[in-house]
Amino acid sequence: MLNNLLMSDFETGAITFLMGMIVVFFGIAILVFVVWLMGKIIRKPAKEKKVEPAPEATLPQTPDDGISEELVAVITAAIYAYYQANNEKCEFTVRKIIRRN
Repeated sequence: MLNNLLMSDFETGAITFLMGMIVVFFGIAILVFVVWLMGKIIRKPAKEKKVEPAPEATLPQTPDDGISEELVAVITAAIYAYYQANNEKCEFTVRKIIRRN
């Protein structure tokens, strides 16, 4: 009864508000720390694995079975014409042609 006489409703509300803010702040801080710690634990085994270097990529060699460059150009043009006739977006783009010997 003495407590009710000394504290008004505003003081009780303010103390309740501050206690709630402190509890929520520390609760979120603990959750952030736990998630950060789990991320460190999960990533640690991934760093210990040794990554083998990938073998050097080589371009596939075209067989020398009598296919001329003109025939390759005609086939490429036919594929491109097919895509344009059907109003489809071409899935490939020739950016640079390099002659290999």
